[in-house]
Amino acid sequence: MSGDTATQVDQRGHESPDELRKFVVRRRCEVGFDLCDSEYDSLLRVLSADGAVEYAKNDDHASCCEGRDDKEFRRAVNMHCPYAKVGSVTLEPGEYLVQVEGYSRYEGPYRLKMECHSDCG
Repeated sequence: MSGDTATQVDQRGHESPDELRKFVVRRRCEVGFDLCDSEYDSLLRVLSADGAVEYAKNDDHASCCEGRDDKEFRRAVNMHCPYAKVGSVTLEPGEYLVQVEGYSRYEGPYRLKMECHSDCG
């Protein structure tokens, strides 16, 4: 699997800026993405290369808050756990996009992690 740099867009979802990252799957595999280390209320989507098909989406994933000491931030955004994670999605060979955006108008620093749960090539 390979990837390249981010492209900023404002094309779908919320008012916050979006970033799209292209990646290639060489053989059928399961992948996961997380924004658990982001510093804002984040949202994550896995899309087809043209953005027309949404394979997975998440904007609040409780496992992202395990071990984090950020209760003040979560209280400020009125959320239990505002960080996004797609635990696993099975993809066929081809090009895809992962979209990073903030919920509503939120934006800020983030760290996107990608994990292969099977051999993606």
